[in-house]
Amino acid sequence: MTGVKPLSRMSFAATTPEEAFPVLHPFFPDARMSASGAEGFRFDLDVVDAGLISTMRYRFASPDSVATSDGTGVVTIGHVLGGSVRMAAGKAEIDMTKPFLLPPRPFQGRWDDVHVGGLTLDLAEVERFASLVTGREGERLAFTGTAPATPALSRLWTATVRTLNRDLLRDDEAMASPLVRRAAFGQVALAVLAVFPNTHLAEHDPSLAAGAVPVVVRRAKAFMDDNLGSPITTADVAAAAGLSLRGLTAAFRRELDTTPAAYLRAGRLAAAHRDLVISDSTSRTTVSVVAHRWGFTNPGRFAVAHRAQYGVSPRDTLGN
Repeated sequence: MTGVKPLSRMSFAATTPEEAFPVLHPFFPDARMSASGAEGFRFDLDVVDAGLISTMRYRFASPDSVATSDGTGVVTIGHVLGGSVRMAAGKAEIDMTKPFLLPPRPFQGRWDDVHVGGLTLDLAEVERFASLVTGREGERLAFTGTAPATPALSRLWTATVRTLNRDLLRDDEAMASPLVRRAAFGQVALAVLAVFPNTHLAEHDPSLAAGAVPVVVRRAKAFMDDNLGSPITTADVAAAAGLSLRGLTAAFRRELDTTPAAYLRAGRLAAAHRDLVISDSTSRTTVSVVAHRWGFTNPGRFAVAHRAQYGVSPRDTLGN
């Protein structure tokens, strides 16, 4: 299984608008900004680019600054970490007190000193993921709101971003795995679809005829068994079976009393166990390497799952 492009990290600081604006251009290519002057100006930027996902944190200290941009073609979600900013799309004010989705159309902002964290996903990839999850192939994804509808959804988004930043993007070894990177994208994309109102969110999945259930379950199982070492997600499995993810999950529960995600995880756990058993104790193979190879992002949780399934720790299994 081949690796993927390493994470790209960048940090930048500027004390004049002339230094800062060209650096911002790749992230906001249509942005137009103006500042009252260089006095008191400070711009700090930290970016982690993981291909399908990029995250950034920036602080903009710039008295009486104004910017316009366009969110078309990307999905960008931010949250204010400090200071204050006002933002609007046309006459519609964007609520900056909670996680906010930059609208896929022109918008404008005004601030004096603000610290913002956020992440960006490619809209086409999120649209593809949404189609696989819901079974609505060929339909465009459109977001109908810029804020989570409830405090619980705000907390869900905050927890998702925290996991991404704290547990995944800091771990270059884990993110070198295509399985881990694709799983990270799927986790974030699913949260985006669940948290921010959109045209796919409330669509009811077609019902599944009972007579077809065994066939599609066998098809899904075969696809997962053949692709345990590939960066597939349960949405990919649903597409291979010819169902929406909701329909496939219902079929698995009905036939196997489990879920596609649990079946895929169990298959990868079994593959990791085999690798541990056949590994030469004198080689450079480690438990962490094997865990990441099969898409387990957290070695501690991998160890718990392995012990629960096989009654022994991965460390004690290695080379035995």
